[in-house]
Amino acid sequence: MLRWSPPILFRDPVELTHLESLPFTEAELLDEVMRQVSSLILQKEHPRGLPGHSVTQAMHRWRKGDKFSSKEDIESSLRNIFVPILKQYKPKLDSIESDWTKFYKRVRVLNGVSDHANIEAWRNNALFHRGVALQFDCHAEGSNDELFDLCKPVEYTNDRLGITSLQGQVANIIGQADTRAQDQFLELMSRKPERLSHEGELRFFHVLTDGIVAEDSKPDTWMTDLPFATQDLMSVTLGMKAPKKERM
Repeated sequence: MLRWSPPILFRDPVELTHLESLPFTEAELLDEVMRQVSSLILQKEHPRGLPGHSVTQAMHRWRKGDKFSSKEDIESSLRNIFVPILKQYKPKLDSIESDWTKFYKRVRVLNGVSDHANIEAWRNNALFHRGVALQFDCHAEGSNDELFDLCKPVEYTNDRLGITSLQGQVANIIGQADTRAQDQFLELMSRKPERLSHEGELRFFHVLTDGIVAEDSKPDTWMTDLPFATQDLMSVTLGMKAPKKERM
């Protein structure tokens, strides 16, 4: 069995937890929608957008009719137009938060490394050289290779992303894009501070299909033991400070 951990155990400043909320307020969203639509209406070039989108079509009508003469005039009218639109859009924003929490509780992570001789990886991910490193051949005959399918190299950055972005949601609302924040959730779990870039860490992810956890349970107890095919295991390397009894 391999013990897969909940992502909250990383505890790095740039990493997210299951308690994340949207990184903007409703007022900030409305202001940015109006600002971008105003710019698109007044720009010289014909505004591009998703064909058939209601806001794209409306912008084309407003430009043809020369309805607005200044940004102030536009923003005054747009506030009345977009307040009800954002009210209808709010359930989509709420679902991003709830879906993130559900997804986070179902994800389990296994730490890997591109080079098992990396001293820093041993220090940070193997109990300060007291642990072990397991090498697997995920392509062996009879391998349980699906267990290791979701593998991503860690992105080392000091930028802390939210579960979605203001710009991304504005683009959806005004017909400039059609994206789902939920499709990027896994990417958000593959980030660490730049100061740790020398580790060369890989992360394997497993998303449980029945990952409901008790509401009163502590996040750092959300461990899951998953079996692996014995023929996948190629070697076991003990840390330099591994207890003597484990070396027997």
